[in-house]
Amino acid sequence: MSRVPSLLTAFCSNAQSLDSFLYESLQPEVTRALTTCKYSDPSFEDFLATTYVSPTSPFTLTATSQTATLRDLLHTAISLHLTAHRTNLLTLGYRPSRQTLSSCGVLHSTPSVENYYPNPLLAVILEGGWERLLAVVGDAVLQILRWCIVVVKVGDAYLQVAGTPLTDGRVLRASNKQEIVTRHPMYYGTPNRSKDGAVIVGLPFRNVLNRAKGKKGLDKMVERIFYRKIKVTRSVKKSATWGALRTFCATLLKRHRNCPYKALFEYYCCDPMVPVLNGVVLDGIPLKNARSTRNISIWDTAQTHRSVGSFLIAVIKHLFRPEIHLIVSLRRFENMTMREWMDGLPTNSLWSIFKVADPGQTKMRKYIDSFMCNYYATESAACKNRTFYFRHSTWITATKEAWFKTIRQLLEPLGDSFDAHASWQNLGFCKLRMVPKDCTFRPVMNLCKPLKRGITGSRASINGMLRNLHAVLDYHRKCEPGKLGASVIGFDGIFEQLRTFKISNLLPKQLYFVKFDIRSCFDTIPHEKLLEVLNNVIDRDSYSVQRYDVSVKNNGTIKTKFRRIAFPEDNIQRIKSLCQAGVMRCSNGLIVDKVLGTSLAREKLLKQLEDHVLRNVVKIDGKYYRQRIGIPQGSMLSTLLCSFFYGAMDRLYLSKFMEHAGSLLLRFIDDILFISDDLGLVHDFVNIVTAGFSEFGVSTNTHKAAANFPHPLIPMQVVSGAFPWCGLLIETTTLNVSGDYSKFFANRINDTLSINRISKILPTFKQYLRPKLHPLFMDEKLNDDWEVIAGNIYQSALHTAIKAHVYIKEVEKSGLGHFPEYALLRIVVDLAEYLDSKVTRRCGHPLIYGTGISKTLLLRAFHETWSRKPYRFRAILPKLTKMVESSLGDTFGDRLEEKLMCTRDLMLGRIQF
Repeated sequence: MSRVPSLLTAFCSNAQSLDSFLYESLQPEVTRALTTCKYSDPSFEDFLATTYVSPTSPFTLTATSQTATLRDLLHTAISLHLTAHRTNLLTLGYRPSRQTLSSCGVLHSTPSVENYYPNPLLAVILEGGWERLLAVVGDAVLQILRWCIVVVKVGDAYLQVAGTPLTDGRVLRASNKQEIVTRHPMYYGTPNRSKDGAVIVGLPFRNVLNRAKGKKGLDKMVERIFYRKIKVTRSVKKSATWGALRTFCATLLKRHRNCPYKALFEYYCCDPMVPVLNGVVLDGIPLKNARSTRNISIWDTAQTHRSVGSFLIAVIKHLFRPEIHLIVSLRRFENMTMREWMDGLPTNSLWSIFKVADPGQTKMRKYIDSFMCNYYATESAACKNRTFYFRHSTWITATKEAWFKTIRQLLEPLGDSFDAHASWQNLGFCKLRMVPKDCTFRPVMNLCKPLKRGITGSRASINGMLRNLHAVLDYHRKCEPGKLGASVIGFDGIFEQLRTFKISNLLPKQLYFVKFDIRSCFDTIPHEKLLEVLNNVIDRDSYSVQRYDVSVKNNGTIKTKFRRIAFPEDNIQRIKSLCQAGVMRCSNGLIVDKVLGTSLAREKLLKQLEDHVLRNVVKIDGKYYRQRIGIPQGSMLSTLLCSFFYGAMDRLYLSKFMEHAGSLLLRFIDDILFISDDLGLVHDFVNIVTAGFSEFGVSTNTHKAAANFPHPLIPMQVVSGAFPWCGLLIETTTLNVSGDYSKFFANRINDTLSINRISKILPTFKQYLRPKLHPLFMDEKLNDDWEVIAGNIYQSALHTAIKAHVYIKEVEKSGLGHFPEYALLRIVVDLAEYLDSKVTRRCGHPLIYGTGISKTLLLRAFHETWSRKPYRFRAILPKLTKMVESSLGDTFGDRLEEKLMCTRDLMLGRIQF
C-alpha cells in the first residue's frame, strides 16, 4: 500500500491509492484475484500503487462481469456526466450529439455524445493498466470513472485524468486561524482631494462614516457594516441586537465627527519637506517629528513605521486596539493571519457584533485600509521587500520632476477621453506609477490590474490578454535559440554557455573581460524596428495554445500556477508526453490538463503585438497618453521582446564576436559580457559597442562599464581575479563561478525577507538555501577546483544562517511563538542533511573529500553566525560547537581554511543583521 502524496491530501482529504481503495471496497474473493494479478504482473502492481482516487460522493463499489470494452465504458461515463451537467475532465472536448451535425471533422461519435476536440486524457486511461483492472473487477471501472477524482503519476509529477479539476476548488486548511487577510489595497493609493485639488486627511469620501446622515443614514450604516450578508427585516430592526448596534454606531459616528484627523496626522507624521522645529503647535497639538530639509534624500521623506502606526492607533483606539505597528511594518509580500488580526480586540464587549457579521469580513481590516489612504505606500528598487509610507503631499512633490520627464520623453497626449480612441486600441489602458531608486524614480506600468470593459462588465487585464502571445514567443525562445543571438535567460542559460566555452577551449593564462550596460533598454526601443524583428520571429501560419494548471507544495502552502504552452498547429504535443520527457519541470507537482486548445493565426498574433507596442495607452491623472517609444516595463512580454530585439542586433553587428572560437558573448537583457583571449578583438568590441547602434536605438552607459584591462573609454578597471557580472563573480583565469553577495552589504537583511506566518520554518530555510545550489555553482566541469564549490556551499550556508537568525527574531518579536533550543538544533541538523543530499544530486556524486563535507560546512556556518548573537543562542551554541568539532576532524586543508575564514569575515562583517 503506497503512501498518498501530501499535495493530493491538501485537495482531497479522502484521497488514497487505487490499490487501497479496491481492497477496502471489494469483496474478498475479488481482492484475492487482484492479488494474484499483482504478483504475476509487476507493471500492474505499480499501476495500482501510483494511481490515486478520491470519491466525490458516497457510493458502493461492486465487482461485476465485464459487459463492455474500456473505450465503451469511457464514453458511457462521458454521456452520463454530460446528461447530469457535471464538470469532469473526461467531458472536455465532448458535447451532446446533434443529428444535424456534419460527420466531417468528427473524431468519434456515439448515439449520445460527439467529439469536437481530441481529449488526450482518454488515451492516458486507455494506455494504462485499466484494461487489466477491467478484466478483474468488470464494469466497476465505470463507477470509479463516474464518482471518483483520478490522478496518475507520470514521470516525477501527478496528472489528473478524471473528475472535477482540483485546481478549480479550494485548498483544505487545518483551521480558520490560518486564513490570510490581505492588505494590498493600501499600496499605491490615491489621495482624497477637495474641489480645489488640495489633499484632505481623513477617511475617504465614500466611507460609510462620511455618508451617514440622520436616522436613516444611521440605519444604513448598521446594515452596511454588520448585515451585508443578512436580509434586514422589520423583526430584525426590533431586536435588542439591532438597538445595541445602532447605539454603538451612533457613538462611533460622533467620535468620527469630533476626531481631529489633520492635527493628529501633522503631529505624528509631519511633512519632511517643510523646515520646522519641534515645539511648534498646530490646532493645539505640538508637532512631534519635525525635521530639517537640509541634504534630504527620498528615503528621508518617508514616514517611519512607528509614526504611521502611532497615527492609526490614535484615530481608531476607541474601536480597536490591534497590533498596528506590526501591520504597517510588514514587508511587501507579507500578510497576517486572522488570529493575529483578532488578537487584542475587545471581544467580550463586542462579541455580539462579530457574531452578526462574518468574522472573515471584520471591519477592523477595512477601516485600517481606509485610514491608509492618507499615505502613499510603495516598495523600492533598493530595499526589495520593505514598505515605505509617504505623505501624499510629500510624494507628489518628490515625483513631480520624474512625472514631467517621463511624459516628455516617452508619452504623447491623446486627450481626456479614452472612448474616442477605443476603436483602434483593443487592449484597454494601463496606469503608471513611480518606484523610488537611490536618487531617481523608475516608471513602471501596471498591466496586471483587471479593467472593466464593455456592457457586460467583464474584467480582464492587459497581461491576461497577452498570455497566448507570450506562450508563442516562449515556444520560439526554446525551440529556436539562434534567434536570441547572445541572449541568455536566467542561470540556466549562463551555465550552459560558460560550461560549453570552458570545455571546448584550452584556457590560456590570460582572458580579457569587458561588460556594458544598455542605457534605458526598455524605453529606447523603436517600435517599427521591433515589429520588423518580431515579424521574422513569428513565422508559422498558425499555433495551438494548450492550457494547464500546476499546483506545487512550497514552504508548507499550496501554490497554483495557470500556464500555457504553444506549438505549431502541425506539431502539437500533449501534456503527458512533456511530463514524461521532463520538460514541465514540476517535480512532485499536480498537473491538470485543460485539454481545449486555442488556435491562433499568425495575422491575429501580429495584430495583437502591434496593438501592444504601437498603441499602449497610459492613464495619468485622468488624462490619456500613448507611449511613443519603448515598451512598457511591467508587461509580461518585455523580457522576451528585449531578448529577440537585441538578439537581432547581435546577429547583425556582433556576429564576428559570437563566432570567434576563443570568445564568448553573453547578454542578459541589457547587461553585456564579452570574454576573449584576443586583446585586439576585445578592443574592437569596445569601440563598436561604445559607438552605439542607432538603428536599434542602443547606447551604452560608459560609467557602468568595466574591464580587467586598461582602456580609455572604460573608467572602471577590475584588478581582482574575480569579475562581477549579474550577481556572479567569474574568475578571469579559470572561469570558476561564485556568487556576488555585495548587493546585500548596503541594506539590512530584514528588507530582503518575507515572513510567512502560517508555514513551517524548515521549508522556509530550505528555500533560502536553494538558489545558490544551482549547477552554475556546483558543476565540477565548470568549477574544476573543488575548493571553489566548497566555498560556494559555505557562502550559501552563511547567508542562510544570517537569514535564519533574522527570521527567528522577527517571528518571536511579533509574538507568533518561541522556538525551543532542541527544535532549533533539530532544524539545523535537518537542514544540513538536506544540503548534503542536494549537493550530491547536483554534482552526481559526493565531493572529493567524501560524503558529509557539505553537512560540515553548513554546521560550521550556523555556528560561526549564531556565535555573533550569543544572547539569543547561548543554550544551543555548546551543542552546536560539539557537533562541529566532531564532524570537522582533518577535513579542511590550510588553503581552504584560509578561504573559508576570509568568506566568513567578509559576509558577517559587511551584512547588517
